[in-house]
Amino acid sequence: MMELDVREAAFLSAVKEPGRTVWRIEGLNLVRIEGKSVGTFHEGDSYIVIQTTNIAHGVNSYNVHFWLPSTLIQLDEAAVAAHKAIEVDQVLNSCSAIYREIEGHESSLFLSYFPKGLLYKNGRQAGGLSTVAPSSARLLHVTGKRRVRMREVPLKWDSFNSSDCFIIDMGRNLYVWNGKASHTMLRIQAMNSAVHIRDSQKGGNSRIHVIEETDHIPREMIEMLGNPVRLRHSAKHDTSLEQYSQRLAEKSIRMYLITDSTGSLVLTEIGTTPLTQNCLSSQECFIVDSARAVYVWRGKYSSKEKKASAIKNGIAFIRTKKYNPETTLIVCSDGSEPTEFKTLFPDWTEKNSGTALGKVYQKGSIMKITDQTKFDLDSLVEKPEIAVQARMIDDGSGELEIWTVQKEGVQLLDDEYYGQFFAGDCYIVKYTYNMDVLPQGSHVLYMWFGQDTTPDQRRNCETKTVDLDNGLAGEAVLVAVNQSCPPNHFLAIFKGRLVIHLGGDDSPKDLSATKTVNLTRNRLYRVRGDTAINTRTEEVPCTASSLNSSDAFILKSKKTLFIWFGRLCNGDEREMTRLTSRVISGREYELVLEGKEPAQFWAMLGGKADYTRANTSQFCLEPLLFQCGWNQGELHTEQIVGFLQEDLCEDEIMLLDSWHDIFIWVGAKSNKEERKGVLELARAYLASDMMKRDQQMPVYVVKQGFEPLMFSGFFSGWTASRFLTSSGCVRLKGQLTGMTDEQIAEQVKKLEESGVGSVVDVYSYDDLKAGTRALPNGYDCSSKEMLLSDDEFSLVFRMNKLQFMQKPLWKRTQLKKDVGLF
Repeated sequence: MMELDVREAAFLSAVKEPGRTVWRIEGLNLVRIEGKSVGTFHEGDSYIVIQTTNIAHGVNSYNVHFWLPSTLIQLDEAAVAAHKAIEVDQVLNSCSAIYREIEGHESSLFLSYFPKGLLYKNGRQAGGLSTVAPSSARLLHVTGKRRVRMREVPLKWDSFNSSDCFIIDMGRNLYVWNGKASHTMLRIQAMNSAVHIRDSQKGGNSRIHVIEETDHIPREMIEMLGNPVRLRHSAKHDTSLEQYSQRLAEKSIRMYLITDSTGSLVLTEIGTTPLTQNCLSSQECFIVDSARAVYVWRGKYSSKEKKASAIKNGIAFIRTKKYNPETTLIVCSDGSEPTEFKTLFPDWTEKNSGTALGKVYQKGSIMKITDQTKFDLDSLVEKPEIAVQARMIDDGSGELEIWTVQKEGVQLLDDEYYGQFFAGDCYIVKYTYNMDVLPQGSHVLYMWFGQDTTPDQRRNCETKTVDLDNGLAGEAVLVAVNQSCPPNHFLAIFKGRLVIHLGGDDSPKDLSATKTVNLTRNRLYRVRGDTAINTRTEEVPCTASSLNSSDAFILKSKKTLFIWFGRLCNGDEREMTRLTSRVISGREYELVLEGKEPAQFWAMLGGKADYTRANTSQFCLEPLLFQCGWNQGELHTEQIVGFLQEDLCEDEIMLLDSWHDIFIWVGAKSNKEERKGVLELARAYLASDMMKRDQQMPVYVVKQGFEPLMFSGFFSGWTASRFLTSSGCVRLKGQLTGMTDEQIAEQVKKLEESGVGSVVDVYSYDDLKAGTRALPNGYDCSSKEMLLSDDEFSLVFRMNKLQFMQKPLWKRTQLKKDVGLF
């Protein structure tokens, strides 16, 4: 392998090709890693990984990652690696971002570059040869449910634990050993890793065996490891999550100006939550301290010395604050900041755009549907990306039923009232798909909350919707819709005829108000939208300050009907307003253009007043996918970068943030208690959003197997059978161990008949009562009793788990208090 200086033409030529290149730091030069060695990191070496992306013809952006073993963080080698990363940055004329990656704590972005996972090996690889002599056998510790990390550990039983998976490489035989409390996804990853080792390192000649912790141990393993011993439950406890949760709980982001005129780092705090973008000066460098990472931002016109010291200053800051040494450090450049940095500034505005990132519900946010788009059911099925872009479940041609929610129950509306809503009421809208075209789902249940409804009204609506869903076998898509942020499909089903009036009452006597709206006073309606599938009309306070140059308005009295066009609304919006006026009144209208209003118009509004005249537009970001759950009462999320459908696991709850909508995907075998609180989970996610987005944005609850196209369209090559399931794990195990199709089918049948999904983490009663072991990530502590084994549960509660869950909530609570598990 040839050593290259970063200024050599060969290096520049290699990194300018789109894709990932991996380099080992060798003295003052870099050695490229290629072939089977890519993804292997020696714990005595440091590395540079460069991801090149072509953003325009002849124009590249670069992410530079320098990787350090955990043992070298505080040593001189770390300074050398940081210096080399800055040198690469200078040669490439300022990268988009520089990431410090620490062994075992790599960023999700870094892990996404290595789909086969990472392998940590002992020793160095100076001169291309490992300083650790290869042994005849090795033990690999496998961790990471979605992005695998494998580490060589001592070949002895003390290295094992019940929560993880291990690969014992004995040359001709590869043993995959699954801990009894290991996750289904981890088991699948371990088996896939064994296949990769067999094919890439063994020439396909090794035989793979899969062993459960409770299975009989093969003689070959006993000869190598000795007789099995009592294993610890999990690996070493990681405190980084606790520190992250503590910093997140402070809900404070701080920004510091860097000055180093005295030769030492001097920081001046200039801002805290919420940060504003105008605090960033292109002549300076700053440190932004968030719960997730420490960022060093380099102004475009800051001095070369400050830019070159960015990593050094970031590391010094982490030490000064006494943060965990593995804290994520990211250096970003003025004008090419990563998305996660931009989202720390609620008012962040892209150059040549007048819109802050947090303002996602402005004019222009809805995909324009034209005849050229061919927006129909057939094209949606063939090209689900259209459903994603338009944010549409289908074309809105299905069947409707609407109920108004009252204290006593729900009342079905006559279809003549469909589309006439009141801001003080809640409604349930049941939409039924065209089943001939979209067989994977049948119903959508919209919970519509008027802007003037109370929390009690909303909770009542949610409860009634869940009851209705239960009557549909729990297969409906549930969508929480707030008046201020309706999703596109909800608007489409009313075909431009949705009108929301002020007032309302959840009692039956007021239902007749939908027939004839009280006209004892003047009413002003704002019309937003430019097609029949994205238009809504809302009554606003009847004053001039409610006007907006970007929209059209309808002003109505007993005898007069005005249509007012703002100077910035287009022809399509104007045409939709003319059509909408027929819904509000059958009377002929008088057209009024902005700036040419008659005196009667202003008189009906109570006189002239200032109003919004600014143009608004939309800025789009890439969607984000998270595995999410509760951890000791706090929301915990794990982002999956470069997500695929295979990242959806049947026993988990996932959150997809499209920036317009929030989707909660509920796995078929996810925790029942967590399923009950999925809307609360979405609210907690939005509450923690650094961008301070509208808390009323739409939330979709999507069930596994019943995903609408506007969700599945985010996943390339979506198929109904591509989820990670416990039965899929059984099939893979059977295929690797030589079972026949009949034997595999029998194993899957037994699994399904047992009612067991993924492997359940087992805790002892003593551990749960004393709190000596941390609960699994994402597990709700209010249901920790379900972590007991079936036998111990029966001994403690004197009933089985099914009998326990059939008890009312107050009784279950009392039983838990009686045994000290509340």
